[in-house]
Amino acid sequence: DEYRKILEFSPGDISANNNLGMVYFVKNKKEETLYYLERAVKADPNAEYINLNLANAYFHFGDKEKALANYLKLLTIHPDNLSAIFNIGIINYENKNYSEAKKYFLKVLTLDPKNEEAKKLLSDI
Repeated sequence: DEYRKILEFSPGDISANNNLGMVYFVKNKKEETLYYLERAVKADPNAEYINLNLANAYFHFGDKEKALANYLKLLTIHPDNLSAIFNIGIINYENKNYSEAKKYFLKVLTLDPKNEEAKKLLSDI
């Protein structure tokens, strides 16, 4: 309710939109999550954590095409975002686009050489 009160007076408040979106995310409410996270991104298109939250929400709710588009957009702004890079690898892996998946998992290991998940997935390709 606190976030809603803030949004009554300041509909474009970035934090309130993002936080309310994440409250709905935890409750697994797709439409509400995406509505508020989209508003937050619109208010601050370059915010790394908000763009990541939106991409992760699309991924979680099964819209991998929109998730991929949002992760790629995030990388144009923040090229070393490890979560975005890893999740692009996952989406490509799940789509059996192994050459693209390999490229992204190798980039993960460049940034985080001890990442066991990326190592495991690379060994499966």
